[in-house]
Amino acid sequence: MFSKSYLEQCTIKQPVLVLVDDAQNVDNLSWKFLCELQKMAGVLIVLSSRPAAVERPPCEHAEQYMESPSVRVIDLGVLDTRHVPALACQIMDVVRIPCQLET
Repeated sequence: MFSKSYLEQCTIKQPVLVLVDDAQNVDNLSWKFLCELQKMAGVLIVLSSRPAAVERPPCEHAEQYMESPSVRVIDLGVLDTRHVPALACQIMDVVRIPCQLET
């Protein structure tokens, strides 16, 4: 992971976007780092997470992060099942999947 001072230098020239996928798997030290980044000007943090990690943060720093007034939680809901076959094809890099798997 990047150091805070490195990101501060980067934000002098342009804004910085930090993407974290599967945030429910982030460890305590990384949550602490995200809390520090959250305070920096010029940094936008986007997290994706399972709902349980938002409802019941896994550690003190995650809770601190989620309770910040600058955090916006957007529930994307469930994936419409009509899109699952196309997503499966995209992930597996195939043209189509067997019809039995589409249901």
